[in-house]
Amino acid sequence: MRKIYIVLSLFCGAILFLSNSSDNSSNANLFLLVGESDPILPEVPYDYAGIELPKLLLETPYGTNDSTVFDDISNDIATLGRVLFYDELLSVNENLSCATCHQQHLSFADDTPFSEGANEETQRNSLHLNDLAWTNNVAFFWDMSHGDLEKMILLPLQNSNEIGVMDIDALVAKMEQTSYYPELFEKAYGNSEIYLFKIQNALTHFIRSMVTFNTRSDQFDRAEIHLTADELDGRSIFLVSCRFCHFEGRKELMHEFDYPSNLDANRRFFSNEMELAEGDIGAGNWDSFMDGLFKVPTLRNIEKTAPYMHDGRFETLREVIDHYSEGVEESEWGMLPEGGFQFTEEEKNDLEAFLLALTDESFLTEVRWSDPFDQTLSDSKLEEVIHSAEVFPNPSNGLTYINFENINQRQIMAYLMTMDGKVVRKLSTHKNGFVTDVSQLPVGMYVVRIKNGEDFIDKKLIVQK
Repeated sequence: MRKIYIVLSLFCGAILFLSNSSDNSSNANLFLLVGESDPILPEVPYDYAGIELPKLLLETPYGTNDSTVFDDISNDIATLGRVLFYDELLSVNENLSCATCHQQHLSFADDTPFSEGANEETQRNSLHLNDLAWTNNVAFFWDMSHGDLEKMILLPLQNSNEIGVMDIDALVAKMEQTSYYPELFEKAYGNSEIYLFKIQNALTHFIRSMVTFNTRSDQFDRAEIHLTADELDGRSIFLVSCRFCHFEGRKELMHEFDYPSNLDANRRFFSNEMELAEGDIGAGNWDSFMDGLFKVPTLRNIEKTAPYMHDGRFETLREVIDHYSEGVEESEWGMLPEGGFQFTEEEKNDLEAFLLALTDESFLTEVRWSDPFDQTLSDSKLEEVIHSAEVFPNPSNGLTYINFENINQRQIMAYLMTMDGKVVRKLSTHKNGFVTDVSQLPVGMYVVRIKNGEDFIDKKLIVQK
C-alpha cells in the first residue's frame, strides 16, 4: 500500500502562516512538505461546472440537444473524481488507474490497439473519453451494452483485468487511511463516509466535464477564424459522405440515435462494413440480432486517438479514409456505396485536413483534467515559474521568503544548500512561494535551488546575524 506521509510545517516546528507586505505582488504562503503520493490540488477548485453547450450545437437537423446536460456537475465532486481517476491506490495491485488506459495527451485514449491490463491485454481498443456527456451519451462501450455512464463506470472498476475492485470494504479501508480522501469526500458530499456509489458518482462528474469546444471547426463556427481551402473542401466532402453516421450539433460529427428504442430502425448506420475481428461480434454479444455492430464515437480530437476502430486495426487517419474509399466489404447492415466512396487523392487530403480541424489542443493540456499526482509541471510555464523566483530579504537573519508566480498551482520544490551542496532544508509547495526561518543557521553563503523535475535555478542567499 502506498505510503502516507505526515504533513509538516516549518522545520523548526513552529507553525507560521504569513503573507507578503502590501508592497510586493507575490504571496508568501506557508509551505507544506507533502508526501510523494499526495495529490496537489488548488485551494479553490477548478471550474468544472461552468460548461455551456455552444448555441450552434443545440439545434440539429435530427432534434434538439439537451442544454442542461452539464447543469448538475459539482466542482468539489469533480475534483474528487479527478483524484480517483488518476489514483493507482484504487487498483488491486496499486499499479493501475483509469488514466493508465485513458491518457490526457491522447484525448483520454491509448496509443496501442489493446491496452495492458492487470493480467493480459484488454479485449478492445480504449475509447477516448472526451465529450461523453453529450455525444452518443446513451450507448457506452464499443458494444453499446450500457446506456448509463454512472453504471458503465462500475464495470472497469470491478473488472479483474482493469482496476479490479473486488473487495469494496478493503478499498474503503485503504482510502480512509490516506491523508486526502476523507477531506475530499467531506467537501464533495458533506460527510467523509466513503462508499462505492460516491466513487462512481465522482468519476461521472469528472468525465462528464471533459469537453472539446475549442477546435478550429468550433472557432470557425463562432466566426473567430477562417478555415483553409483544404479544410473547407474537406468539410463539404464530410457533410456529403460521412454525416449519416457522424454528426454533431448543426450538421456533423456526432452519433445521436435514441438508444435503444430507435436502434433497430437505425442499426445500419452502425456498420462500417469491415471484416469482423475473430471472436468479437460487438453488440452481438448481448443481442444476436446485432452481430458485428459497434458504437459510433465522436470524431472530436480524432487526430489524437490512433490507432482506430474497436480493434485498433488502422494506425493512421489516412488508412481509415482509404477503408471508406476503397476497402468496404459487403455487410448485412451496410449502407456504404459498393466499393467505397472512391475518393480522389485530393479529396482524401481535404477530408483529412478537415478531420484535423476537429482537434482541441487546449483539452490535451488543460490543468483541471491533468494528473494531480504528477509532481512535475507539464506545461510550458515551468521556466517562467522557477525563473520568476525572488529571495528576500537578502541578506537575511530571520524569516526569508522565496516567491514565484505559480499560476497552475503545481508542486515546486526548493532546497536550501550549503555552498558545497549539502542540503540543509527541503521545501515543497503548490502555492506561490515558501517562507522559512534562517535565524538558527550558521552565518555564511547558501544556495537556494528552486526545482521542478530536471529544471532548476539557483539563487544565492547570505545569512547574517
